[in-house]
Amino acid sequence: MHVLNARDLSKIAWAFAQIGRTDDRLFHEVADAALPIIRSFNTQELADTAWAFSKLGRTHSALFDAIAGIAAKKTEAFNSQDLCRMGWAFAQIGRKDPELFDALATVALPRICGFHEANLADLVWALAKIGRDDVEIFEAVAGVAVLRMGGFAAQDLAKLTWAFAAVDLTPTLASDKLLNAIIAQAHSRGLLGLAPAAYGSRRLNSVQARCADFVSQLVSGASRNRYHPLGFELDVAVEAKDGTLIDLEINELHHRDPKQRAADARRDRFLQRLGFRVLRFDAFNAAGHERADLEDVFGSIFSGDRQLHMKLFAASARQCASLRPVFPVESWRLHFLRAFSTTNDDRRVGFGIHRDLTYAQVLARHPAYCDWVIRESAANPEFQHLQAYIEQCRIHLSDQRPLQSSVIGNCNNSGRAGGRTFSFGASAGFLGGETVARIDPTSCYKYQPAAPPLTPSTPKLFRFPTCLRRAGNEQCTTKSNLQGLSCFQLVAHAMQAAKLRKSGGHPDMRSFQELAATCRRRMDAFNCQQLSILAVVFSIHTIEDSLLWRKLAIAVSRHVDDFSTKQVANLAQAFAKAGRDDVDLFSALASAALRLTPSFSEKELTNIVWAFARISRKDAELFAAVAEAGLTIIETFTPQGLSNMVWAFARLSQNAPDLFDAVSTRVVARIGDFQQQNLANTVWAFAKVGRHDPEVFQAVATAATRLIHTFIPQGLANVAWAFAKAGRNDTELFQSVAAAVLLKVHNCIPQELCMLSWAFAKVGVDNPHLFDSVAAAGLTSISWWSSTDLANTAWAFATIGRNDAKLFAAIAAAALPRISHFLPQELSNTAWAFAKMGRNDPELFEAISAAVLPRIREFNGQNIANTLWAFVKLGRGDAQLFDCLASAALRSIGSFNSPELSTLAWAFAHTNLKPSPTSEKLLNAIVAQAYSRGWLGLSANLAPQRSGTIEARCADLVLRLVPDALRNRYHAMGFELDIVIETNDGALIDLEIDELYHRDAKQRSVDARRDRFLQRLGVRVMRFDAFDAAGHERADLEEALIAELRGVGLLG
Repeated sequence: MHVLNARDLSKIAWAFAQIGRTDDRLFHEVADAALPIIRSFNTQELADTAWAFSKLGRTHSALFDAIAGIAAKKTEAFNSQDLCRMGWAFAQIGRKDPELFDALATVALPRICGFHEANLADLVWALAKIGRDDVEIFEAVAGVAVLRMGGFAAQDLAKLTWAFAAVDLTPTLASDKLLNAIIAQAHSRGLLGLAPAAYGSRRLNSVQARCADFVSQLVSGASRNRYHPLGFELDVAVEAKDGTLIDLEINELHHRDPKQRAADARRDRFLQRLGFRVLRFDAFNAAGHERADLEDVFGSIFSGDRQLHMKLFAASARQCASLRPVFPVESWRLHFLRAFSTTNDDRRVGFGIHRDLTYAQVLARHPAYCDWVIRESAANPEFQHLQAYIEQCRIHLSDQRPLQSSVIGNCNNSGRAGGRTFSFGASAGFLGGETVARIDPTSCYKYQPAAPPLTPSTPKLFRFPTCLRRAGNEQCTTKSNLQGLSCFQLVAHAMQAAKLRKSGGHPDMRSFQELAATCRRRMDAFNCQQLSILAVVFSIHTIEDSLLWRKLAIAVSRHVDDFSTKQVANLAQAFAKAGRDDVDLFSALASAALRLTPSFSEKELTNIVWAFARISRKDAELFAAVAEAGLTIIETFTPQGLSNMVWAFARLSQNAPDLFDAVSTRVVARIGDFQQQNLANTVWAFAKVGRHDPEVFQAVATAATRLIHTFIPQGLANVAWAFAKAGRNDTELFQSVAAAVLLKVHNCIPQELCMLSWAFAKVGVDNPHLFDSVAAAGLTSISWWSSTDLANTAWAFATIGRNDAKLFAAIAAAALPRISHFLPQELSNTAWAFAKMGRNDPELFEAISAAVLPRIREFNGQNIANTLWAFVKLGRGDAQLFDCLASAALRSIGSFNSPELSTLAWAFAHTNLKPSPTSEKLLNAIVAQAYSRGWLGLSANLAPQRSGTIEARCADLVLRLVPDALRNRYHAMGFELDIVIETNDGALIDLEIDELYHRDAKQRSVDARRDRFLQRLGVRVMRFDAFDAAGHERADLEEALIAELRGVGLLG
């Protein structure tokens, strides 16, 4: 999966989602493979990937975080379909990323007129779904949707209806007319009554379910949880004798919220205008408890001839009593929006005697036929679409406001729109000309103010050609001024646009796309220098023309031996920046780079390896040559060059020891010139490849502490992670990082919060303020966290000993729905963390058990041992899981280290389950491993010693009597021994001082299993009960201990 590029990954996800095929492991691997190269995804690939994951309900938080961050910066490059699909995808899974949706709304608003009907519906549905009341967007969509009502499919009408009913906006002229239009469409298309075989979600054991059962028993034909064809779900639908459909809504407590009541009222009014009678029944009393008289109430309502007695529901129905009349659709006019997409000019009629003509031809040649079309009414969407087209064109002609279109830019013509005042949305109060000036001219056809006269200083590319004014049936045409330009002039214009973009300007993208198309057609005519320049310019403008990039790649590959060092480096960087992982091209560039490596400058070397690392393309030969060349000119590298070089090598796991040694020396020498990003990338790279050079880490710690206030959250997280990975606890640095994080914690993304908590826990730094801030910030965003974030944060808090009840509860709640997507390491870490904190969450551990079983072959020794330990620690006896873990351990017993084997032995000794044949085989295998590896003596680690206890007093007595005795030591297999004595022949005697809890039957069974295992390892186990029959400390404690020691020959 990791060898696939962005296009392949997005297409795989799209294909599976298109056919509704859910494959947990595939989508998890697609997400993992996409994350490292997510910046190489173009806009369509980002939209396809987000759409596919959302379509199948895959909420991979880390992937959606990454997509949101990149998409928010690329929104201007999205086409209308991808804009709406991106919004739909995030809304579908409940993601409310403000930055992304702000950018989507900003870019979408000026393009609304050019949106397809389905895109309009998806856009407002997404905004309403996440509770965004963008007034300008809804107003604009309403205006355009009314004009194109005939082109909306039934499902798109349903989305529009739901969105305008759900969003909390004050009704306006536009929204009212839209809802009227939808009602008219519903009547003309027969979208009334109940949708056939369409049922909503049914919740068992709810008050709604009980009320529905009462109604079903009393009224024949009542149906529960049905959908209206326009998408509304009806709790209980009943058809009265007169044919009236009654929607009985069972209100639960959340319907008492003012905002919800307003949404309910809008929904009910709309359904009533479709012929429904809507009743609402509050199933709860004033105290918020379920009504005790539910059955009696329903029995009195549905009585006699089973007709509804409405008086008991009068109070509930009163809120829905006021209805507005339904106005005929033919009488509507939108005086504030005179726009209609001229893409309909070339649309075929598709029906009747003029089926083969276009809309424009029918309008021009057959006015009588157009009059007939306007007068008739039909349910055919094609007929209605033609009606809307003819009507709007005639409105414009009658008002003497000809539609003006501009493909590239401003037109040298003007109409009366410039003098009209807009009365809706963000443009309210502005004159038409002022409003048009504020709208993106690349989005759709619209009114244009008169273009200013061109001056000699106006760039030629942006001297837009004249667009002939469209009058009557005349076609609007555009004369291009690009075809006659030479290759040199095309490249000059491209460079001019790039300079404008870099200086903060906004070149007209439609004109630039025409330039790109012209370059694509003439790609073979450009020389090497021009090809290199074009690649850089197109990467700056994020051109998404795949054919353009492919033809550019072919042209470059054809002349690859003729490029200079700078051109090769620039080409690689441009293609990588644009996310174009063209296999043939990068193979050719690698060959050229190998030939030119000795001649590369410092910047060219870093650009080459950066490009290959950016698209995750490993080329060992090239990286070895770059490392060798870099060593000869390492003195010339800037701090940025040094950090970029090691970052690229580390990202592809290319550890060049000599290069890292040289970089290490230069970093220490020039550390004062490093900025925060250079420091973070450098130390991250060294830690990533396992280079823990003390001089580098010390120099970075000093510099980072000095510049800590300049670090962004990602830099802080990377620095902390790198030092923790290297096992370096620099107290001053970690204190500085903690202080900086506290000021920026609300700007941290989940991955950064996780990295910070993991790093501090890894080095054992318990900073209360930091962990409290991470917990508080995490609680507000935990639903977006990835499985890695959840597992590592739980591990960090457990490792440091911070038992934050709210955080652990939130982690459990967030983990449950996606536990099947956790990796083995994440499952075992989560289980271990909860057990370490003594948090026995039954639902979570049952889900972990169910997730472990089908994936047990993916578990390594540490995963098996930690999972088993967690379940035993909490006293959870799952026989199937334990046997499954034991079988997996037996298959790879040779790969277990001593702590892992000891954890397994401890777990099977302490479990309450009866030994099974599999567990016995495992214990035999563990004993065999202990003998073969010589793990039979004492560990160097000391167990904790408690003073003032009966065990401590007994130990003091024994140590006085037997000087060679040792207290509280660990066996090499991990078991703690209270008092251990080594005999002359090397055997170990374990004297266990039993306190009162050892008399419990359950504990006696555990003790017996432990002792048997130790005896099989050659340890002689003795148990001494320090209490008498009454549970008091023995009065003859010393005498009894001496007798016990004499009994085993330790005293004469």
